[in-house]
Amino acid sequence: MGASRFDYALIVIVGIVWGTSFPAIKVAVEGEGVDPFFLTFLRIGIGALSGVAFLVIRGRLDLSVFRNPYVWVLGALNATAFGLQHLGQVYTTASKTALLVDVNVVFIALLMVAVFRERMTAPKVLAVFLGVAGVAVLTTRLDPSFVTQGELRGDLLVFLAGVVWSVYVVNTKEMLDRGGDYLALSVGVLVTTSVFAAIPLPWAHVSRPISSVGWASIVWLGVAVMFPPIAAWTRSIRVVSPTVAAIILLDEIAVAAALSIGFLGEPFAPFFVLGGVLIVAGMILASLAERGRATARRTVPGGRA
Repeated sequence: MGASRFDYALIVIVGIVWGTSFPAIKVAVEGEGVDPFFLTFLRIGIGALSGVAFLVIRGRLDLSVFRNPYVWVLGALNATAFGLQHLGQVYTTASKTALLVDVNVVFIALLMVAVFRERMTAPKVLAVFLGVAGVAVLTTRLDPSFVTQGELRGDLLVFLAGVVWSVYVVNTKEMLDRGGDYLALSVGVLVTTSVFAAIPLPWAHVSRPISSVGWASIVWLGVAVMFPPIAAWTRSIRVVSPTVAAIILLDEIAVAAALSIGFLGEPFAPFFVLGGVLIVAGMILASLAERGRATARRTVPGGRA
């Protein structure tokens, strides 16, 4: 089954929605003092409940998904990555987090080659280069001192979150390739993620009162940023290479940077436009490369692109 324009459009939209999560997390954990582990549990729990409710309404709830070992492995990976990101954002900026998390495109590409023997064509290599160059320009503003801003532990934590998510993405692709209802599997992973996210709660400051702004951030992160975009992303990577999807998702960097500049007071630089252009170029090239690969498979009998 080949990818359609709708699949690529969905990934672009998902990137826009996920881009709002970085400043929202920053507001919650730093501005409003929400414990990062408590935030992880609350937002994922809200997302899981909304997903289960959707499946019940649609009559697609299937408890057998919890017998799938991938659902539990992915839940553990997802909870770990979210916890690392939320904790890291206590110490580092939203835009810098977006850069360090989304560098996982490199690890995803390497894992896809190692696990799925995916061919790294020249257009894909160039798309990865343009995308990574774009996020580097966009977030560092070509200022070497930017790399030293913020606590090193925060940078390391969010970088590790991106590495964990790269493993999560590749294993999600393998799970989907084995068949099953992608919606039920997505919700199953969210539910198991919430289970694992509850493990650090004894060490979290759950008694601290949360302000209205903090709750607004939590509700946005739980309702808008969890189940709907995760379901859309899961639907798309059934037919779109995770490497290409990760490159296209770099548009979330532009959204995160714009919101961070506009609402969190992070400095604007003239290289913002240059970074955006590079990201868009990488997205377009990645999409064209993937569509060309799909066309080659359809037109060449037994051929592999």
